[in-house]
This record gives sequence, C-alpha cells and structure tokens, in this order.
Amino acid sequence: MCATSVDNLSKATKEIDAELPDAKDRYWTCVVDIANLDSVRSWIEETVAKFGKLDGAANVAGELN
Repeated sequence: MCATSVDNLSKATKEIDAELPDAKDRYWTCVVDIANLDSVRSWIEETVAKFGKLDGAANVAGELN
C-alpha cells in the first residue's frame, strides 16, 4: 500500500488492521510521489523484491473519513 504521506498510511493501516488483524504479513506501506516516475519505479522494485512479483496495481485516490 502506498500513499503520499506517512500520516495517510498510518490512518489506512489502522483501519485495515482493525478489520483484518491477520493481514499484516500480506501488505507493506511505502510513501510514493506518484508525480515522480523514479519514485513509482522504486516502489515497484521494492514490491517485487518483497513479494517476488507484482500481479497488478490499482490507483485509488480518496480521503479516509
């Protein structure tokens, strides 16, 4: 899971952990500047290094309420 700030990641992580406490090993967080191609490439490379492959990605923008 990536976001543009640590604060946004923290909010999302807390919600996911509350709903799916056993999911911690199935995701990781990373701050990514989606307007910067090098930042996105780095995120993809780190994802592949951690999980072995990247099956897909979804660009979902929004605000947690």
